[in-house]
Amino acid sequence: MGTHPSDVFTSLVSSLSDINASTLRRVCEALFGAADDGHRDFFSRRTLLLSADGMDVRFLGVQLDQSDLSLWMEIVHLARTQIPGSPVTFSASDVLKALQRRTGKQDHEWLGEAMARLAGAGIEITLGRRHTWFLDGFLSYRANERRGHYVVMPSPPLLKLFEHPFFHPDCGARQ
Repeated sequence: MGTHPSDVFTSLVSSLSDINASTLRRVCEALFGAADDGHRDFFSRRTLLLSADGMDVRFLGVQLDQSDLSLWMEIVHLARTQIPGSPVTFSASDVLKALQRRTGKQDHEWLGEAMARLAGAGIEITLGRRHTWFLDGFLSYRANERRGHYVVMPSPPLLKLFEHPFFHPDCGARQ
């Protein structure tokens, strides 16, 4: 008999709930670093970003930055108004405005790229050097490009982690 996927994520969420604010800050800073003038590294192998307080965080994919964090936190904010576990829907223009961006073609293209980066991010969390979870993205989504409409399913454990009061309105890295 196998383990149900929701049991796996429940065990991760419960394990993450004991993490202190200092470690949460470091996790956030490690995942959402500073990209140099639009250049982003691509991690083709699981790369250790953080090892602290018995937690190792590895990353696979295109480097995320503070603009990706802003988008993710807006999605977390929108998810708070939904029934837990239900999709988050939004218009591209509304999210761009909430992020204080313009709503022209270039900004819509940025949104599409940022959504793809968040969806493609592979995050591996190891706690106590004993238990490892691999999360395949912050979210999955469907976009209607013509209408500028998104339907998003955030990763339940990452959504739960970033709902922590410490992360509101952001990871404290930006002022």
